[in-house]
Amino acid sequence: MIARTKRILVISLFSLFSVSALAAGGGGSSIGFFIGTTGSTQTDMNSLIDTQNSGSDGPISAGKLTSAYEFSGHWSYRFSNIMGLHFRPSYFTQTTDGTGTAGSYDYGITGFTLFPMMRLFLLENNYIKFFTQVGIGWGFANGVIQEPGLKVEFSGNASGFIGGIGAEFCIATVHCINVEGNFRYLPIERMTVDSASGSNAGSGLSQYLSGEIELGDHDLASSMSGIMGVLGYTYYF
Repeated sequence: MIARTKRILVISLFSLFSVSALAAGGGGSSIGFFIGTTGSTQTDMNSLIDTQNSGSDGPISAGKLTSAYEFSGHWSYRFSNIMGLHFRPSYFTQTTDGTGTAGSYDYGITGFTLFPMMRLFLLENNYIKFFTQVGIGWGFANGVIQEPGLKVEFSGNASGFIGGIGAEFCIATVHCINVEGNFRYLPIERMTVDSASGSNAGSGLSQYLSGEIELGDHDLASSMSGIMGVLGYTYYF
C-alpha cells in the first residue's frame, strides 16, 4: 500500500510540473512566507492524557492537542492568465506539557509537509486577486510522549491532499498580503518507535519497545489534517 501511494504521488507531481512546462501564455514568479493555525486533533495522544487525568497522578496540567501552528515559505509560477503552480513546504508544531504529583508530562507532534498545488485565479484587478487551489503532497511527523519514568520518540509519514480558497491584497505592484482558508487531509495511521526508555506502568500505551507503538489494540496514529487559517506575504518578481 505504501509503495502504491508513493507511485501515485510521483506520477501526480510529474503531471503538475508537466502541465506548467507545456502551458502557453506569459506569467511571473513570486516568493513569500505564511504563518497559520491548523485545527488538528491528536485523538490517540489525547487518549493518553485522559488516562493520566483519571489515574492516581491526575489530574495533570497538560491540555489536549487540538490545534497546531504552521510556518511556511512558498514559490509560485504563474504560467497563464488564470493558472499557476504553487509549491509550499511548511513546518508543523503541536505540543502540550504539564505536571502531576509524580512529575512532568510532555506530548507533541512536529514535522514538515511538502505540497505542490495548482492555483486557479478566479477574479482579479490591480489590488486584489481571488483564487482557489488544490494539490497533493507528503507529510513527515515526529512525536514524543514523556511521562514520569517513560520517554518514547516516534515518527511516521503519509501522503495527503489539500484544497482551499484565498485572496491576495496588493499594497503595491509587487507586494501583497495573503489570506487563505484551506482543508488538508493528512492522517498518519502508523507511527514507529525511534527510541524508548523506561516503563509504561500507568500509561495507556500497550507496546513501544519492538519498533511499534500501540495504544490498546491498534497502532498509535497521528494527524496533520484539519482546517487551516493562513496569513502571509508575497513578493512578485
